[in-house]
Amino acid sequence: MDINCTIIGIIILAAFIVPFILLHIKKSNEKKTFSDFCNENDITVSEKETVNHYTIAIDREHRKFVRAEIKGGSINSVIIDIEPGCQCDVEGDETSGVSLRIGNKKVRLTSADDGIQTNKEALHTAEVWKKKMNEMK
Repeated sequence: MDINCTIIGIIILAAFIVPFILLHIKKSNEKKTFSDFCNENDITVSEKETVNHYTIAIDREHRKFVRAEIKGGSINSVIIDIEPGCQCDVEGDETSGVSLRIGNKKVRLTSADDGIQTNKEALHTAEVWKKKMNEMK
């Protein structure tokens, strides 16, 4: 009698666990990658860097700057056309957060909950990318 109860218990438990496992497998297969995003938007990445929870890249061929944040399989992105003669500047500091201003558009590189160390790293990254974009004249 005990073996029958054990078998029935295992079957009932499996009936509840298997759908969750299948759902998890399906969700993990639906996740987009940065490469998928670039292919869908006709972006040829010349240089890229992953910083904190986002990726920034430049497409020298099509003159575009990309910032993409991948969360839970979805992508929150900003794509900016870099016009000839467009000036890039760094805005912000270690305490207020860091942004890149590309022409008249602003791209935030840190979020409100990032700490000073993260902002210092973002400030350095912003300076490097500012130089790269200003060289594209």
